[in-house]
Amino acid sequence: MSVDPAPALALTSENLGRRYKLSKQRIAEIRNEMAKSPGEKNDLLRLTSKGFCAYLHYQIITCFAV
Repeated sequence: MSVDPAPALALTSENLGRRYKLSKQRIAEIRNEMAKSPGEKNDLLRLTSKGFCAYLHYQIITCFAV
């Protein structure tokens, strides 16, 4: 078995809005709440002019049959 890092998957607020049927107003509300939250966001969340981008960090696990 091997475990390798994968590039972060970028999930934009526009894509998440379509997936979860979020209005532009709701996306703006989420962005504003994120802007007020303390803490490091660079690795997971980035604010954009239109909303935000969330980065999903994951690993690729490969198993080998024996």
